[in-house]
Amino acid sequence: MAAAVTDGVFEAVTEGSEKVVASNDRDFSGAGNWTTVGVATLTINYDSGDGGHDSTLRIQAGDASLEGASLPANAGSVTEGKTYVLTFDYKYIETTDILLASTRVRFLVGADSQLVQGMTLSTSWVENNKIYYTAGATGSVQFIIYCSRSSGHADNELLIDNLSFKPVTFTSWNDAADGFAPGTDGSGNLTNKANAVAGTASDLEQDISVVAGEAIELAFTVSDRTADSVTPQIGGVDGTARSGNATYTETILATGTGNLKFQKGTTFDGSIDTVTITSLGVWRHRAGIRRARRL
Repeated sequence: MAAAVTDGVFEAVTEGSEKVVASNDRDFSGAGNWTTVGVATLTINYDSGDGGHDSTLRIQAGDASLEGASLPANAGSVTEGKTYVLTFDYKYIETTDILLASTRVRFLVGADSQLVQGMTLSTSWVENNKIYYTAGATGSVQFIIYCSRSSGHADNELLIDNLSFKPVTFTSWNDAADGFAPGTDGSGNLTNKANAVAGTASDLEQDISVVAGEAIELAFTVSDRTADSVTPQIGGVDGTARSGNATYTETILATGTGNLKFQKGTTFDGSIDTVTITSLGVWRHRAGIRRARRL
């Protein structure tokens, strides 16, 4: 009999392998590939003197806007539509003249440039800060971490430690063709949606232990769709193709033990979330009469 959907809100994600090649670009233990942006000054392997952060990247702001540190090499490559997470510890030495809107990270892939807030003004160490990012193009990615402040002040510093950059996938859902990715909101957060990657036809699926003859009531929401459709399937039986932004409920009578699937068209570009199922029992035929055994 069918089990409940695991993580129907697409909240659980798993981080993949590290993409920043050089270890000293992540732990700042020695000279690496970080370079200055604007008239900032960088110090590698800087001892913060507190909390065990004895090997950090120190960014000292100059007297101009949009200053910081850039990692233009060895930052790894990304694939358009896929999701990644940039993780690091950070701390501001002084925040009096820093503009909150300037505590930002920029992701550059060719012509695609995304500016994400991702930080707050904290003079205490913020550990394991995560900034989620969906790539807008395919290619090598460049990070810029800004330490800006209001004009006329050059005494602010930002410390960075324990940096990593990894791909992110779903924990409880399978997608062999990479046609879906965890959704992001452009501000560094996950949306708890499964975002379709346009250009790839694929199935997002999960084993719900359905049995042949079992009737399943399925509910899910489609949003942000502008093209193509997505079709649910349970136990080898297709449901209705959906091509609008709405919450849908339908009943599917399984003929086998196949997974719950969301089958996207090649150009489907919407999101799926809030997936639930309810078993309505197993239907059996006896002497030409269809009977239901309720759960």
